[in-house]
Amino acid sequence: MDEPSAAAFKIWSATILWVLAFTGGMLPLYFRDMSPSLRSALTMGGGGIFLAASVVHMLPSAAGNQDLLNLGGCYDGGGGCENAMPWPYIFYGAGFLMILCLETFAHSAARLSSGRDRSPSDCEYASFIIKETSPLTKEEAEEGPGALPVPGDGADLLSLVILLSLSFHSVMEGVAIGAQEGDAWNIFFAVVAHKALAASALGLELVRHRVPRGRFVFYVWFFSLMSPAGIFLGWLIVADAGSNSSATGAICSALSGGTFLYVATMEILPKELRNREHQFLKVSVLCVSFFAFGALAKWV
Repeated sequence: MDEPSAAAFKIWSATILWVLAFTGGMLPLYFRDMSPSLRSALTMGGGGIFLAASVVHMLPSAAGNQDLLNLGGCYDGGGGCENAMPWPYIFYGAGFLMILCLETFAHSAARLSSGRDRSPSDCEYASFIIKETSPLTKEEAEEGPGALPVPGDGADLLSLVILLSLSFHSVMEGVAIGAQEGDAWNIFFAVVAHKALAASALGLELVRHRVPRGRFVFYVWFFSLMSPAGIFLGWLIVADAGSNSSATGAICSALSGGTFLYVATMEILPKELRNREHQFLKVSVLCVSFFAFGALAKWV
């Protein structure tokens, strides 16, 4: 793919992701009801796509990059020059651990702000999973979405932790697209499939914490900019790398692949499968989405 076409692809990707994120984040202010089975199916479909993008597309792409494999030189293992370190897999694991550390911080901050020690299973504020929000009182419902009560200090911190956690996920998703030298339709489709759900998860959490309307809009606007920012960040990193751009792009792909693996296996699957309702539907959608998206590796 020539450079102008790749640039156009990244600009259009950034624009589409911004629209999806902002629209999805604002919807919970006005549309709060969704069928639990449909919600679970959409979430598990996104999980299958993230899993396939991670292990079928992004990790093999990084592992097949010779510049990254030769990073730091090689040694004579008796059979010729052999790679000193399995760098693609190290960066892949580092991406997973990076998100794990961030989530651990988010849960700790949630417990501290609540003023009591809560079990990790209760601290799901930084999750991509769309959850049920607590019902509004009759007075709040009559006042409308623009009159959400002002939260206390604890809710302020919680909403900020949610925003920062999901924003970091979005930046890494964007970097995965921007760091590619050509188009990245496989990664783009994976992010698109989950972007509106992630934004809705943020919006639902902000509604649940009674964030005022003005701050709500600002938080959603800020979050919507993160994937486009990540795209341009990845694009800039590769451009500045010059002759090492191939290895740099592979590193970004490996890191982002690790974050995708975390989202699928630690955020989506456990929280959905913990609820025993609609289990067959959930697993079926997960498998279909994984194999269908994994099959795209043959063409993209």
